Amino acid sequence: RKAKYTHPSPMLSLAKYQATIDGIPPTELTEKWLNNIDATEFDVTPKFDGNAANVIYTDGKLTQILSRGDGNKGRDITDKVKHNVPSEINTKGIVEIRGEICISANNFKTDKYSDFLNPRNAVAGILNSDEYSDDFINELDFLPVDVRQTIDGETIYLETSNIKGLKHTSFKFDFNKGYDFNSIYDKMLNFREELTQYQLDGFVIKTEISKRSSLGENSHDPNWAIAIKFPPKQAITKII
Repeated sequence: RKAKYTHPSPMLSLAKYQATIDGIPPTELTEKWLNNIDATEFDVTPKFDGNAANVIYTDGKLTQILSRGDGNKGRDITDKVKHNVPSEINTKGIVEIRGEICISANNFKTDKYSDFLNPRNAVAGILNSDEYSDDFINELDFLPVDVRQTIDGETIYLETSNIKGLKHTSFKFDFNKGYDFNSIYDKMLNFREELTQYQLDGFVIKTEISKRSSLGENSHDPNWAIAIKFPPKQAITKII
């Protein structure tokens, strides 16, 4: 279980812009980034609060599913996630589907998860132990956020919706049609509070796919995406 395997390409982190504790979004920083990008259309995906994973295909066949680990190497978690992804896809070369492993709120409400503090904690416990039955494993959901294909050393990016058999949640915003950062922030905050069954702590803004290869990546994060973090949820407790 402790063996580590190398990702075909590094799973980088993201540049993060944090909303204030009292709920003010990072508008100025985000708009500066948006204005430096030569694009008007952006993809937005929820930033699911789960456990990151990389689903790897070689010439269309599922070969391995790895945890993120340190971004360069991760553990093999194929047996616990393969039920959630197609065994074959219609592609050539190496395809990596990055996403988050989560448990839905409805499933987490059942008594069998009473030993866990939250859904993310439950996912980590199930992935890191061989003691859990298929009843737990089958409730792990893989939610894709990015797809990259490498052929002869060249990387291109694909739409998650083009891969049959995957769950996917993404939104497109065209700034030429009246959208701005604050309207996106409000829409994604409403998605978290009212619509999704999964925990999420923010969202990710990405340039349209056609521009990602030219923008490239640095040693820490892709130049074509940033993460927006919601304020942490707060509560008051009395210590006796």
